[in-house]
Amino acid sequence: MKKEKIEMKNYVIFGFVCVVSVFLVWYCASWYRTTEEYRVETSPIVEMISEIHMDEVSNYILDNGNITIYVTSFAAEPNMEFEKELKKLILKHELNDTIVVLDRDKITNDQFFQSLADQFLSEELKQKNISLGYVPNLLVFENGKIVDVYNTNNQITSYDKLEEFVLKHQEMEE
Repeated sequence: MKKEKIEMKNYVIFGFVCVVSVFLVWYCASWYRTTEEYRVETSPIVEMISEIHMDEVSNYILDNGNITIYVTSFAAEPNMEFEKELKKLILKHELNDTIVVLDRDKITNDQFFQSLADQFLSEELKQKNISLGYVPNLLVFENGKIVDVYNTNNQITSYDKLEEFVLKHQEMEE
């Protein structure tokens, strides 16, 4: 009789441990999903510079002829490292007013980058057949034309190269 009570007690304890374990796994998975969604939605760069949307780009360029557009995908993990470097650069040189961000994930028009190239790409860059849709990407506008592109797809990115690229164009604007 006593042995049966001990066995029953062990089963109850085992059942309780299983229920608690399932609850903890569920809670940890929910917490992970929530923090992952938050991380994707909150880019470190958006806290510092303005974000423009697809339908605002043409008017923004017409109003601000000398600007740099940072094209990114907030959902892409590799962009986070680039954004940290860009954020350091923006803080160091106080470039908040000269760089804006465009989230590629919010672009619904498949031909957006092609129409952007047709409308704003300088003649020199048109001949180089540069794609504007890669992320992360920096598009430098001077007098309403794209005069340079920092395309991270075909070059090694380092803070020094990024700083050299951005400062070269900032000095031209002054």
